[in-house]
Parts: sequence; C-alpha cells; structure tokens
Amino acid sequence: MKYLLAIVNKLLEVYGPDIMVGYDIACAFGRTLAKSSLGPTAQKLRYAGVVPAFHGHSHNRGCQVHWHPMYLEGVGKEDFEGCERCFSESNALASGTRLASHFHRQQAIEEFFTFWGEQKHIESGTFIFSNYKQALGIIEQDSKILAALSMELKVGPADYEAYLQQEKEFLRSLKTEPLEVVRKADYMDALRRLEEAGRCRAATEAEFHNLDYNIIHRGYTRKEIAHVKAQQTSAITRWLAVDEECRLIEEELDIDMRWVPGSAAYEAGVAELAKRDYRRALDDLERLIV
Repeated sequence: MKYLLAIVNKLLEVYGPDIMVGYDIACAFGRTLAKSSLGPTAQKLRYAGVVPAFHGHSHNRGCQVHWHPMYLEGVGKEDFEGCERCFSESNALASGTRLASHFHRQQAIEEFFTFWGEQKHIESGTFIFSNYKQALGIIEQDSKILAALSMELKVGPADYEAYLQQEKEFLRSLKTEPLEVVRKADYMDALRRLEEAGRCRAATEAEFHNLDYNIIHRGYTRKEIAHVKAQQTSAITRWLAVDEECRLIEEELDIDMRWVPGSAAYEAGVAELAKRDYRRALDDLERLIV
C-alpha cells in the first residue's frame, strides 16, 4: 500500500483539491488512506476514490452504491478504465518480444509506452471535445425522458436521492442473512444428505443380507466379507449422524414433524433454497467479469 499512498500524495501535490482517483479496490484503500499520515491532507483537499466501472460490478452491491462511478457526482462519462485499455493495447508486445534479447525487449516496451503517452496527449483535445458533445446530447435527450417519467410516476430529484439512500441503508442491514433463513437452508441441506445417506445405508444392508449367499456361491474371501461389514457399519454411522443433525435443527426451529418430499413445508423449503442459490449465483456471476 506504500506505493499507492505515494501515488496519491503525488497526485494531490500536482492537481490539488477535488480530484477523483480510480483504483480496483478503492473501497478498501480508502480505509488505509484515512488511517495514514496522508489522511488529513486527502480529506482537506476533498480527495475521492472511485472503483472503475468494469471492475466495480465484481464488488458486492453494498460497495457499488458507494464507490461505482454510476452513483458518484462529478464523474461525468468517465469510467476510470484507462489503464485497462493501455494494458490491452500492450498485450501485442508479447508475441514480438517473447524471443527478443533483454535489451530489445526493454527497448520495445519503452518505445510503446512513450508513443502511447505522446499519442494520448495529442488526442486529449479531441477526446475532451467529443465527450463534451456527447454529454450535451445526453443532457438534452435524457432530460426530456426523465421529465416525462417523473411526471408520470409523480416523483422528483429528491425522491431519487431518497431511493438511493434507502437502498444503501437496506443493503447495510443485509450484511448477514437472518439466522432463521440460514438454519432453514442448513435443514434442507441436512435432509438431502439424510436421503442420500439412507439410500447408501439401504444398499449396504442389502449387500450384508446377501453375504451368506455370496460366501457360499461366489466364494467371498475374508477380506471381502470384512469390507461388506465395514461398509454397512460406516453407512449406518453416517445416517445416524445426519439424522441427529436434522433432529437438533428441528428442535431449534420448533419443527414438530419432519419435512418429507411432497409435503407443503418441504416443497416451500426447496423453492426458497432454489431462490437463495439463484441469488448467490448472480452475485458470483458479477464477480466473474474480472
């Protein structure tokens, strides 16, 4: 983090107050910056960190509403992914420098980034002007749409700010799932494991009941006999352990009658567990983009 603190210090020295700096984990770095000796200076100069738009979607929703460019004033059209574009362009260097000497590899890399910097500096005027025109167009078009929707829904700017604040507060209250929801999910998982353990127990017991036949007609050896008995003992032990786990959860949740496939309670639990898995899958899917 020392390198990052040094970068922020230099940016504050060069650009002064009211700057926004994009960083993949600006949310976590913000706490480090606040605790450092640079913290008071950054606060005085109104420094703000931003998680870049592309990487921001890999963070949880509670983080996004505080750090994603979409929810920060003063960001405009900037997505803070300039480094990613530079890295993407520089990937072409790999094929040309893989077999090059140490000197020529360094030379190619230095020439690329020197040209990149000069080219972007030359294009900066066009870039700013194009963004300015696009911003004017967005303001002109979207203002009309927003005004029409606001009139139709009978809401205004104050309501939009309130909605965002309400979402922040709601997400803050959902840092952990309610204990009852967690335990019901644990119960459904235990019931599924109990069903699987029951099938395994039934199979091993059937094998055990056929042991005499297999000894006489198939010539089971002592080792095979011991294996059948061990499998049965292991299956019964596993089933009893899961059955006890289910019983303890039932006592905790005041469940009088065990949920079985086909019962209303069991089917409702299956549906709720599917929704829970779906929500978690969506969260994981967002994180897969980086």
